Amino acid sequence: MIKFEQLYCGSDCTGPYKVDISLPMTVREFIDEILTDYKSEWGYIGIYKKGEWFGYPRCEYKWGKLLYSLPEEYLDKQIEKVSGSGGWSRSVFILHLVKENPDVC
Repeated sequence: MIKFEQLYCGSDCTGPYKVDISLPMTVREFIDEILTDYKSEWGYIGIYKKGEWFGYPRCEYKWGKLLYSLPEEYLDKQIEKVSGSGGWSRSVFILHLVKENPDVC
C-alpha cells in the first residue's frame, strides 16, 4: 500500500510529499502499485543518490505506463523509506534502499 499527501504547497503549486508505504516492499512492487493505483499521475521514480534531483538511476512513468524502466538489478531490492514531491499530477518519488551490508561504510 502506498499513500502520499502534499505537506504544503509552494508558489508554483508543488511541494514535498509525506509518503507512507507498506513494508517490506521492493522497488518492483512500488513501481507496479504506482502504475496501477495512480494512473492519472506522471513523473519519475528514482533511487536515492546525493545530488541527483530525481534520483539515479531513475525511470519515467506517465498515466499508468513506464516510459523507460530502472535497471533490472534494482527491481528486487528492498525499500527502507520513500521521499517525494510534486503537484499538478506530477509526482516524483525517491526510493531509499535498505543497505545490503550495513557494517560497510
